[in-house]
Amino acid sequence: MDKKTLRHDIFKRRESLSTEYLLAANKSIVDKVINCEAFHAANNIFIYHGVNRELDTSKIISEAFRQNKKVALPRIHGKGDMRAHYYNHGDQMTVSSFGIPEPLATSPEMAPSEIDLIIVPCVTCNAQGHRLGYGGGFYDRFLAKTSAVKILPYFEKLMVNDIPMNQYDQVIPCIITENNLYSIKLT
Repeated sequence: MDKKTLRHDIFKRRESLSTEYLLAANKSIVDKVINCEAFHAANNIFIYHGVNRELDTSKIISEAFRQNKKVALPRIHGKGDMRAHYYNHGDQMTVSSFGIPEPLATSPEMAPSEIDLIIVPCVTCNAQGHRLGYGGGFYDRFLAKTSAVKILPYFEKLMVNDIPMNQYDQVIPCIITENNLYSIKLT
């Protein structure tokens, strides 16, 4: 299955998930993320703002603030150019052309080298750490610039076995679902 067809299929499957499942799975995944060693060890976290039935990351962000961690959210600066911008609770946000809340352009940037932990989004993933993004290549380009720990929290029911990969696609070494922790050895 090609990437476009797989995205369409997963979006349909995601819409059909029950609210009960999403709430229970979200709570379980978030609890695992905020209790993992990588989260506790991190001082600077780059995380996405979940929308459209993605994982609700707001509790992870709140816990990061509670632990006095610095948080950055993605902001698109042009074709293929995504950067991490500092975010503080209550900061004014804008909505990107993709419909995603993002920090204002005036918010300072967190350099990729400063980031300790990245919470990575996806459309779907598999147990081998392959992920299918939304098609812009923003995260793959950004992830290639940093040595931060990378975690992909995701709903087990939406995982697939086969994901088409190309040479630029980044493998994520840790997948956290409501049921499992998949740790992938990278060579």
